[in-house]
Amino acid sequence: GPLMLATPVLGPAIAFYLLYGAGVVVFGVMPAVREQRLSRATLFSGLLGLVAYGTYDLTNWATLQGWPAQLALVDLAWGTVVSA
Repeated sequence: GPLMLATPVLGPAIAFYLLYGAGVVVFGVMPAVREQRLSRATLFSGLLGLVAYGTYDLTNWATLQGWPAQLALVDLAWGTVVSA
């Protein structure tokens, strides 16, 4: 679309995935290891995915012309599941 760069800038993308991975470990994995409960890791990592992807998708849906609702909802579900 008209907002997309011809060549992506890799630095911010790498920074996001490093920060996001650290967030999953700190907020999902570490508490679950302490309590020895896999369900806690799944729940809290999935919740982090819902919040992170929701922030991006819902903001774009609310502010960008032509951002389809279906894309926002599918990506939101993807972020939740892949983070869990």
